[in-house]
Amino acid sequence: MKKIEIPKNYTGEDLTEDYTDVLKKIWDARIPKKVENVISFDTVKAIYNKHKKTVGPLNFWEDKLYFRAQVVLNSEPLKDFKIEGDTLTKKQFAEAYGENFDESIRAAMVNLAKFSGVDISQFELDGIIQYIWSD
Repeated sequence: MKKIEIPKNYTGEDLTEDYTDVLKKIWDARIPKKVENVISFDTVKAIYNKHKKTVGPLNFWEDKLYFRAQVVLNSEPLKDFKIEGDTLTKKQFAEAYGENFDESIRAAMVNLAKFSGVDISQFELDGIIQYIWSD
């Protein structure tokens, strides 16, 4: 599994906290119940970062929650597709699980993150979800 990296242009003024333990408990338990066809959700890493940006005389903070997760999906919606090897095209994925499936998982992640004290929007969630299909 690839390591999560905070962008190199971030400075010592950044506030970085590891929320993996807290969000793992919330996301891993609740997302399979909230999102259809998700059998299990495994949070690998979740790092919250506040980056101070300066534009002219103004200072503001840019929030990001970097994450990496593995999701086991129900393979039942795939039974009508002819899949070559172990790769699924984006079109096949959209037809099987719905066009906005990835966004619905990310929306659930944002809503549940509020219970850990991380108040972010979907635009501030930055990470990779690896999908695995059950047999």
